[in-house]
Amino acid sequence: MVEPPPSKPAVGGEEDCDEFMKWFYTGMGLGFAVGFWGFCSVVLFKRSWRHSYYRYLDNAKDWVYVSFVLLKARLVRRTKALPTSCTRSD
Repeated sequence: MVEPPPSKPAVGGEEDCDEFMKWFYTGMGLGFAVGFWGFCSVVLFKRSWRHSYYRYLDNAKDWVYVSFVLLKARLVRRTKALPTSCTRSD
């Protein structure tokens, strides 16, 4: 009986994938930490940037609120204009 020769491990096997994913998640976590603390430290120590950032957030909040109120008013106006089918005529 002839035995087949031992096969070579496939390139890009599961071990390579595990190693890649380990370094991918490590790099992603490190990048997030550096970016997060870089942003927080700039906002904490630079007064003009802090004021600009909070002014931007306040304006964004106002824009979202006004957009929501206008959308709600538009929907109410449209629903009042719809004919009601529940009217009874005697």
